[in-house]
Amino acid sequence: MTANSNELPMPDFLTSDPKSRELVRIWLDKNENQVFLISRSGWDDPAAWGLLLVDLAKQIARQYADTSSSFSEGAALERIRQGLDMEWRHPTGG
Repeated sequence: MTANSNELPMPDFLTSDPKSRELVRIWLDKNENQVFLISRSGWDDPAAWGLLLVDLAKQIARQYADTSSSFSEGAALERIRQGLDMEWRHPTGG
């Protein structure tokens, strides 16, 4: 059981790996403010974070495809890319 019922559970296989570590935690509060907790201890080269962000986008797209009849994985990934491009060009905050 997690300390907060809104936390995602940590996968069991990670607890037995002494080299595993949390890199990012993202929260959304009641006013939809995003709170980011980021560990800089991941990699020496910031480009590695770009690889992680692409992997994250693919995982999210897969979840949309698995849980929604509105999006295929490819359509969800394209929609995510559109959101990234829009935010990159016209930042809304943070």
